[in-house]
Amino acid sequence: MKCSRVAGLVHTALFMGVMAMWGIPVGWFQPVPTAIAGAVILVLLLLFFVVVRPPIYARIWRYELFDDELYLQSGLITYRRQSIPLMRVQNVETHQGPAGRLYKVSAVRVSTAGGMAEIPLLDEQVAVELRERIDAHVQALRSRSAGDSNAA
Repeated sequence: MKCSRVAGLVHTALFMGVMAMWGIPVGWFQPVPTAIAGAVILVLLLLFFVVVRPPIYARIWRYELFDDELYLQSGLITYRRQSIPLMRVQNVETHQGPAGRLYKVSAVRVSTAGGMAEIPLLDEQVAVELRERIDAHVQALRSRSAGDSNAA
């Protein structure tokens, strides 16, 4: 969750930078009402990205690994459900950005010919174990499939 909070600070800083580049008044050198509006926007963004969003984001992700598929679910208002057949998996990797390295969290990325799915904000060790489990399931399915085609 700390990693999400740091990411929230970065998102807020980037958003404020974009607002400043577009000329939206957020600086302290503006007339008083405009500066107050900019400060209120900054505080609201910080509250949302640092306090409100991280615990919600952590709760909306679900995943389950079955023998032949990986099931993913995310979303708060609208749900996104994905079922990835493990026979279609081309690559499984863990990904870790600078904040992830600092807080020891990783994401597992699963690539297929149709695209990529990601399970974010997993503990570093959990991500490595999940990547290895998915890879083992994929190898088992492929060897079983190869055995079936050789028998025919």
